[in-house]
Amino acid sequence: PGLSNVFLSVYDKRLEYQPDASDAVNAVTSQVGDGDGGGSYFDLHTGSIGFGIKVDHETMAVYLKRFGVPQEMIDGLPLKVPKTKKLVKKISQLPATCVACSNEASKRCDQCRLMPYCSDKCQRSDWKTHKWFCRLAPFPDDAPTTPGRATGIVGILLPASAKEPELVEVPWKEVVDEDDGQVFHYPNVEEFLGAGFIGEIRSDYLPSRPFAHLPHSLHLKFRDRFMVDGSEENRCIANLLGEERSELAAAWRGNIVVLKAVGGGNDPHFVNMGLRDTHDIVEFIFQYGLAKLTSANK
Repeated sequence: PGLSNVFLSVYDKRLEYQPDASDAVNAVTSQVGDGDGGGSYFDLHTGSIGFGIKVDHETMAVYLKRFGVPQEMIDGLPLKVPKTKKLVKKISQLPATCVACSNEASKRCDQCRLMPYCSDKCQRSDWKTHKWFCRLAPFPDDAPTTPGRATGIVGILLPASAKEPELVEVPWKEVVDEDDGQVFHYPNVEEFLGAGFIGEIRSDYLPSRPFAHLPHSLHLKFRDRFMVDGSEENRCIANLLGEERSELAAAWRGNIVVLKAVGGGNDPHFVNMGLRDTHDIVEFIFQYGLAKLTSANK
């Protein structure tokens, strides 16, 4: 009820002490930075677990309002998630851009009724990618999730031994900071990749920044030693890229997990994968392979 299990994360230089605020509110500000906060990351939560500082409901309400959340929305928290059929109908009515060309969409995929297109031509051109993800729709949630609200986040598994991708829930791994005791949560992919060092490639770190227009980044996680540890070639990636781009798929071995995050730097906030993101997954793998091939040929 009320503001139970609510999470707030901002990056803003307007964090400041206010004389008319309660001691509980200003106690939060004092932990953020030097006086005015200095634009520091700012994380609050009301649930049993979460990033940053745990606060009471009244303090959370103050900060939600301070950073632009309308009072009527605060009063209505936590938001109710509609059932699947209503969710599909609601999303399908929202304006969107074509996933293939970014023009205004005028239609949706006839099967999942979610993926937006501007024309039959774009829909046909994208089908070679979308057909592998269409059956996974509807995804549970297109909005950012919070560590305290669920046991994990929605990601995509590209299995080595199967041709089709899978929708999976990646559990959180709890890490306690030794210095200040703060609790952090990170996606734990060991269930899918096995124990050992995990490698990562990020879409926002690619040369020429082909995904700079996206408000989020995609993270490919894999066994760091897959080329020498006996991992089998990844059939799913070979299938997604197709025969015409098979040379770009040959380097991938073992299971691959793809996650979505917002926020850059070394501490991104991981959020649920959405159906629209699946188009970018294939393009990400292609662009990374192309960059590696170009570099090798120089």
